[in-house]
Amino acid sequence: FYSNILLTVVLIFKSILASFDKSFLNKTSVKNKDLSTEILKCLSNLNFITLDFGIIGFQSYEIVYDFICRNIVKLNNTKNPKHYYHYILQILLNNISTTLLYPNKINDSKMIFLLNFIEKTFTSISPPTLKLSLTDIIEPVIFNKTLNSQYPDIREVSHSVIINVLSIVTTDSSLQYWQLLHMIHYVNHSIDQYLAQLLSIDQLYIISQKLGASVKYLSIVKHDFQREWLHNLYRRLINLNDAPNKSKEFIQRRTTLLKCIIFQVPYINARYLIDWLENIQELSHTLLLDDCHYQDVIDTLWDVISKSRSDISIKWWYTRGIVDSRQTHL
Repeated sequence: FYSNILLTVVLIFKSILASFDKSFLNKTSVKNKDLSTEILKCLSNLNFITLDFGIIGFQSYEIVYDFICRNIVKLNNTKNPKHYYHYILQILLNNISTTLLYPNKINDSKMIFLLNFIEKTFTSISPPTLKLSLTDIIEPVIFNKTLNSQYPDIREVSHSVIINVLSIVTTDSSLQYWQLLHMIHYVNHSIDQYLAQLLSIDQLYIISQKLGASVKYLSIVKHDFQREWLHNLYRRLINLNDAPNKSKEFIQRRTTLLKCIIFQVPYINARYLIDWLENIQELSHTLLLDDCHYQDVIDTLWDVISKSRSDISIKWWYTRGIVDSRQTHL
């Protein structure tokens, strides 16, 4: 029954959009904005069905949703947008009850819809609106709330949104400052969630890899930022406390955080690269890993070095690498 409702509504929307000529949809008129707003609100309200039904192969839904997303971005990024995108986010957010307790399928689905919409569109929004949304929605709602949601799906999408925001390459100084202010705090929060078993190993790896490139870019803005970033990861590893120290879980945690440092190798400034490779080599011995995890560290390091195609790293591997026998992998 519910799936039939979704199919009917989506087909109606598709027909409505097809009935308008391009001249109407290219206008930044009130009617165009109202149409996009109402369709998006309706899709949000029906998202509890969409999550069960799925959209893979549901081309009509994808056509309608993709068009509305592009249209909203275009309408916002005009010469006189009046922060239309931010207005849309506020409408979607206000449609989510803050009093209902988790879990609530319909309410939670609306939050997932909002987060997915932000993830899909946010990096295309003009800086003035983007900055407003950072202050009013991204930080207070996502960074401070949904990132800690009890619902794993909401947490996962929240992480994707934050990663995208922190990965935006921009010349806007206020956006760069926001990224610099939140980057280390976010990775520490992610490590805490991993240690609390709220974030998987693979998710933490993705975070450390994707943000590594952003840290390199932000180091152009703040020259010692990469050093701060690397030393923070180093301290989190060294200060890792657990008991008993030889437990499998503790060894895995040490290995995971060490690999997070290894994933930074392709982005490390050439002046400090040898120092950090030797730090990794030293840590691989001093952390007292078992043979299995030690080999995992070595495999990861070689994989990162070989893919980086860095002459400095490859030369270091041959002359002062961790295990000489690994050279046979060339």
